Amino acid sequence: MTSTEETAVKAHADRPPPPSRLSLHWKLISLFALLLGGGLVLLYLLSAEILRESLLAETEANLRREAIAAREAVLSLDDPFDEKKVDGAVDGLVTARGARITVIREDGTVIGDSVRSGEDLLAMGNQSDRPEFRSALEGKNASSLRPQTAGRAPATYASQLYQVRNGKRGVILVELPLLGFEDARDQLRQRFILGAFVLFVLILYVSGRVMNRATRDIQALGRAAVSLGGGSFGAAPAIDRDDAIGDLSRTLDGVREKLRDSTRQITDERDRLQEILGAMEEGVLMIDEQGTVLLLNPALQRHLDLPPEPIGRKLIELVRNSDLNALVREGLEEGKAVTREVNLERKGVDRTVLVRLAPVQGHQRGRGAVIVFHDITETRRLEQMRRDFVANVSHELKTPLTAIRGYAETLAEAPPDDPAQSKTFVETILRHAKRLGTLVEDLLELSRIESGQAMLKPQPVDLRNSVDRVLLALEPNAVDRRVRLMVSLPSSFPALFIDPSALETILRNLIDNAVKYVNEGGRVEVRAHLETDMAHVEVVDSGPGIPTEHLTRIFERFYRVDPSRSKALGGTGLGLAIVKHLSQASGGRALVDSEPGRGSVFTVVLPLARAGGSPNRL
Repeated sequence: MTSTEETAVKAHADRPPPPSRLSLHWKLISLFALLLGGGLVLLYLLSAEILRESLLAETEANLRREAIAAREAVLSLDDPFDEKKVDGAVDGLVTARGARITVIREDGTVIGDSVRSGEDLLAMGNQSDRPEFRSALEGKNASSLRPQTAGRAPATYASQLYQVRNGKRGVILVELPLLGFEDARDQLRQRFILGAFVLFVLILYVSGRVMNRATRDIQALGRAAVSLGGGSFGAAPAIDRDDAIGDLSRTLDGVREKLRDSTRQITDERDRLQEILGAMEEGVLMIDEQGTVLLLNPALQRHLDLPPEPIGRKLIELVRNSDLNALVREGLEEGKAVTREVNLERKGVDRTVLVRLAPVQGHQRGRGAVIVFHDITETRRLEQMRRDFVANVSHELKTPLTAIRGYAETLAEAPPDDPAQSKTFVETILRHAKRLGTLVEDLLELSRIESGQAMLKPQPVDLRNSVDRVLLALEPNAVDRRVRLMVSLPSSFPALFIDPSALETILRNLIDNAVKYVNEGGRVEVRAHLETDMAHVEVVDSGPGIPTEHLTRIFERFYRVDPSRSKALGGTGLGLAIVKHLSQASGGRALVDSEPGRGSVFTVVLPLARAGGSPNRL
């Protein structure tokens, strides 16, 4: 897992837990129990009504059949209206569930009853006010339900009208009280409730088991989704189900794979971008439309000496430069590319930077810009050096050539009569020709060294012998200027690994330069010491010293601290440049330390020879 993914996972882990709430499992169980209970109650209400209507319909049908049977029994009598015969015939009828059969004349008098007989019939009174009796007289032989009234229990009944040829009519009523029916219905209700309760518990238990597994799988998928959202792309929970949850698990696993691939691709692209930006020497900066820093590379951090954590801060706060801020404002406001040279200060040193701004259109942050900083200080310095070099070479060549041409024309057109004067002219021409030759030779040698064409053959060289040979060659010049040449080398100083002629050229230029510039009666000392396994060879003079502003350019070609004095001393202005490039070609470097009035110390750092002749380099 990458650092970004770890940070995201940690952020999810550090979130405060949600407030206490009912789990998904119990939510589903509660919802299912509510729906199941409501369904059973609704089923009970519907089934109870249907059962009641069914029982009533069956009872009424039975009563109608029994009424028809009672009518046939009464009509089979000799006298269907004789009280004794009718009452006896009714008593002999057997009805289902103890139904009561009552025979009533057209005037409402009861002439037969399966429950009462004899005098009890008279006690029943006239039945002409009974709705079912009047309905039967009207020819409506039907069954119906009689609600509970004062003195009468609720009952269902069936009526049949019968009559004989002489026109007499009577009504047979078959009545069944519903008290027993209600008891039976109550028993059925109790059994239904018990069965429904058992079914409810059983279904709830089975569904609870099923929901428990489903909720476990859903919670596992939820945890996997949270982990996925936090940037962790571990294996998704294995849920082998052939349903929607299984489909969701497989879909989540597919999303995880795609996210992992996308994240890996984005991470790789980000790393490549960081590597590219990190390897660039140019500074790269990206800002939004408000001038806030969004991205920068290490090179820009170094070039501009930016404070730590610059991301998210305004560029104008980080770099106090009016030219740069004006360039950025112009590019952002006008939405166009801008290229301009800007002078920036870095550690107290002015740097020339080529700044290129290119506007970009972001998806979320609006318009922004990418700015590239290319430090061209060295390029501008080299261009200036080239211009100075051309001017100096032209000037250096012009002076001797002009002198040679002038004296040669004089000798050719009007030779002096005095042989001594002619000799003076010829000696002047010869002197300038030698100077011109020396200048050309130094230029050629410097060119060969810079281009790597100089055939240097490094080998172990004794420093003391090289110094002695150079001092011996320069001693006449030192005597003429009354300059003391001194050598302070440690005994048994280790050998240097350098080309012998290159070493003598370095020493000759440094010592000759010191002899020329030191005041008469001064001294020049050659000394050496070891430091970090390298030889530090120093040429120390007691001359006037070099101002600080010239020290950085003292090794440039044709650069002179005092041009008039240099020309008077016959220098070409290339000696120190040759020293610098020969030192570098030999694996070392050239240094200078000087102050006005305290003399100068020119140092060349050169490699030592190891056993077997190999160099010992930094």
